[in-house]
Amino acid sequence: MSEDTVIGEPGKKDRILFYALVIVLVLGISIFLLPNLFISKPLSLDELHQKNVNDKLDKNEGYLYNGHSFVFYDGLWYGLIAAPDLGKVFSIPFHYGPREVAEIIPDGKFNGTIFNSYQSFFMTFDPLDEDLQYIAGSIGETNGVLINAFGKNVVGACSKNTTDACHERPIVDCDSTPAPVIYFLSENATSVVYDGNCAIISGNDKEIFRATDRMLFDILGII
Repeated sequence: MSEDTVIGEPGKKDRILFYALVIVLVLGISIFLLPNLFISKPLSLDELHQKNVNDKLDKNEGYLYNGHSFVFYDGLWYGLIAAPDLGKVFSIPFHYGPREVAEIIPDGKFNGTIFNSYQSFFMTFDPLDEDLQYIAGSIGETNGVLINAFGKNVVGACSKNTTDACHERPIVDCDSTPAPVIYFLSENATSVVYDGNCAIISGNDKEIFRATDRMLFDILGII
């Protein structure tokens, strides 16, 4: 074997190894990137509402209810709500859409006169109630609607002064003020009761969310 041949073989092997590594690297990158080329990016809320208005969504993704667009996004139903007094349109989150709560028939009628006569609302609850996590979520959802859609002031209150958290809060129930009061209660029956200036929202566990959304759709004029 000649000296030139012996010296040349390692260089050839190195080139083959180099090309093989390049091919493996390219294939690896392709395997990683190609699936992403065919996965569409999640639609924004605005895009979902637009598709919904154009009847391009499945019924479990979105629907129109009395002219209002509702789309399911990140575990919640978002309603496209116009706030006439504020001159804006908001996409507001709800735990349930109007179809899921329409079967709840309120006792009494929502008093729009009292609602429009006061700038401030009281939201109250029993601090010793069992379903405080769901009540807190319902209060937060109601708070968002009253502030964003109507520009109302919301005052957090307790129905009883029995815990440290309530010592510095107003103690309010349905009979203690003429101003609007929304009273959240943990009860076995899911219900919405309108009594003068007071709305009583009752339910067990997540059913409190359903009762809350039923009331909010009343206030918003959706149902």
